Amino acid sequence: VFAGHVDYADYVPYADADYRGKGVFQSLDQLAPGDIIEVEYQGTTLRYAVVWNQQLSASPDATDWGAVWSDQVSVESITLYTCGGDFDPITRTYNDRTVVRAERLA
Repeated sequence: VFAGHVDYADYVPYADADYRGKGVFQSLDQLAPGDIIEVEYQGTTLRYAVVWNQQLSASPDATDWGAVWSDQVSVESITLYTCGGDFDPITRTYNDRTVVRAERLA
């Protein structure tokens, strides 16, 4: 599972800086089935093809997160995860999550 911000607006202690802008997964919602994701791991490039992209409710009552995070998959897979949906400025949270599943190519 890879998780990252869609955007960010806060103080970053390790950088001693305020950051306001796009996050690493700003465009995650634009991935579509068949798109290729490459992951560098121990000097090797692993390739995965997107099989689905879903926007799911962040509420644990509305989404079966156990099934989303389950390792019960038929082939080696990766899951990418970030915030999505509408932003609530009062709680500083998004109401949904964008989740992408991709399967390893041979």
